[in-house]
Amino acid sequence: MRLSVILITVFSLLSCISDVNPTYEEDNFITSQEDIDQTELEMWICHNPDSELHGKVCTEGCLVDGDYHTFCWHLDTNECEHDFLTTVIEKACIEVGLL
Repeated sequence: MRLSVILITVFSLLSCISDVNPTYEEDNFITSQEDIDQTELEMWICHNPDSELHGKVCTEGCLVDGDYHTFCWHLDTNECEHDFLTTVIEKACIEVGLL
């Protein structure tokens, strides 16, 4: 009986392990110039706190080779239409001219 409880507990815990992170979608980030070139018509925002480009429309100058803390994130333009916006989203919407 005790072994059954242990096995069920271990199985239950192991079944929760996953390689997939639903809050992180790889397609929502740009990490190279090639990615920027392929998505010219979409709204991408620079994330590079050490740069004056931080929070602005993504350009090649935003990205630092080998530094995966610098990237561009996809701005869903529908987010700019909500009544409540986070500070980051609001600044990005203003930057791209949607507010």
